[in-house]
Amino acid sequence: MDYNVTIDNGFKRIEEILTFTKGEKLIIVTDSNSRSIVWHDTTTNNRGRLMEDFLASNQLHILNEERKLTTFQSSRVERNIDLNIANNKMLANVQKWDTLEEESASYHNIIIFNTSSHKAEGTLLVDPGQCFRIKEHEYTEFYDKFKHITSETNQIENRGRSYDCLDEDLNQKFKASRDIQDFTVKLEEAI
Repeated sequence: MDYNVTIDNGFKRIEEILTFTKGEKLIIVTDSNSRSIVWHDTTTNNRGRLMEDFLASNQLHILNEERKLTTFQSSRVERNIDLNIANNKMLANVQKWDTLEEESASYHNIIIFNTSSHKAEGTLLVDPGQCFRIKEHEYTEFYDKFKHITSETNQIENRGRSYDCLDEDLNQKFKASRDIQDFTVKLEEAI
């Protein structure tokens, strides 16, 4: 995605690919020229926020994993702007994502990953579900409501306690629960 061109042009191309593939397994590899902490860059820029929203709204997932070596390195900057993206059907089939130290013909490092056509024996596949974006100024309100509803639903005294304390209390309740499904349903309803 050319940095000098609006990112919307790149989104249109990805939407065309999604339409063409009709929900089949898909991996998209792109030089997004967008930065986001979601794909392990040090900051998030406007293009990164737009990309995050686009990916979430299209149920696409970042395959990039945090590594010492970034996907782009010049003598002046190191950034993670090259994205490997998968749809829901392909997500569980990608393993061992990495960047290589070997020289490439550009400032972009070589990216490798393995794919499989079936799930491995004993592999737990997690449906990533929906993604929600919360703006920084709304985080405190969200966090307070989440603590209140979760504490109330699970009968946990949590006034003035930290998120870590709530997590520990929920963990203890989960371990002590006789009906794990009921416990999980209540927690999902709170969320």
